[in-house]
Amino acid sequence: MSVIPFSYDDHPVRVIERDGEPWLVAADVCGVLTIANPRDALARLDPDEKGVGTTDTLGGMQRMAIISEAGVYTLAMTSRKPQAKPFVRWLSHEVIPSIRKRGMYATPAGAEAISKMAKRWGLVAQEVAA
Repeated sequence: MSVIPFSYDDHPVRVIERDGEPWLVAADVCGVLTIANPRDALARLDPDEKGVGTTDTLGGMQRMAIISEAGVYTLAMTSRKPQAKPFVRWLSHEVIPSIRKRGMYATPAGAEAISKMAKRWGLVAQEVAA
């Protein structure tokens, strides 16, 4: 599984695609929500809302607790912390729809840069093919 890194208010939020669905690294979500003990937070989730993902890192294969989109909403919506609502809004209005539509998430500036690179690569590919 490949890890897709995002950043929310200077907090890293990694996403792993599992069976075509985005799953977020539990420790990252708990960091954004200032939940001190991710293990306790995961205990509140249903079995289908949590799991373990494996990804290749420089240090070898690493296992990490992950939570589904529904699990993220469950954690954030049951949180009374003020940072929960804007985080859910960011996920539900920007990140998840972008992943579903484009297979990735990028800020508008990042999306523009990616588009420019893709056009440039397309031109290079056409030149090579000619």
